[in-house]
Amino acid sequence: MSCDGRVLDLVVTFCADGTFFWEVVDDHLVEERIASGTTASAAEARRAAEIAARRAFIRAA
Repeated sequence: MSCDGRVLDLVVTFCADGTFFWEVVDDHLVEERIASGTTASAAEARRAAEIAARRAFIRAA
């Protein structure tokens, strides 16, 4: 996702236990995680990451 030149990467990873780990990272500060969590499905993980990214953009505005 991007807004006003800032790019956030939404990353969803399938874990060995069958859950999905999601995280939002700043494209310029990859080592800095903005938000993260674990969900039961890929769709839930994507939605959670998108919501977290939107909140990050709102806070930055």
